[in-house]
Amino acid sequence: EYMYFKNAGTTVATMTSGGNVGIGLDPVYKLDVRGDRIRLNPNSDDFVTAEIQNTTGSFYFAIDNTTGSAFGGANSARTIFSQGAYPMAFYTNSTERMHIESGGNVRVNFNQSGSAGNVYFQDVTNGASMFYIQPAVYKGSAPYNTNYINAANNSNIGFIAGGAERMRITS
Repeated sequence: EYMYFKNAGTTVATMTSGGNVGIGLDPVYKLDVRGDRIRLNPNSDDFVTAEIQNTTGSFYFAIDNTTGSAFGGANSARTIFSQGAYPMAFYTNSTERMHIESGGNVRVNFNQSGSAGNVYFQDVTNGASMFYIQPAVYKGSAPYNTNYINAANNSNIGFIAGGAERMRITS
């Protein structure tokens, strides 16, 4: 049995006998929504969150305009927040590309079988690469065992320690 919610004869929402709710489509999961956006609009401008929870903890997407008490002092932040000692993994094309461990270490995964992925630091105004890290690439059985730090646009690479420049490699 389905319960249909209609507007001017058109079904706008559906509820199944199992409790699944669909807005704009027949539901397969507890909540299925078809549309270009879902809006969470709180009663005030201080805090809004989407929480995903299971027995191991919660994961949040949030906007915190309070003094930052909700997410460890993130005043007026747009936040992705993981509760508990679990890593956060980022995937593209079904492959893990980046991993943030619960202790704060960041691991970027590269494709060592062909061409390497680079870590770029870019100028946001024009998209030009300013600096990038290029790992060694393994091709066949013999690795190219050189990792590179590249300064784009004939710029220099400087090393700072204790607040003062200690070494510079010029272009």
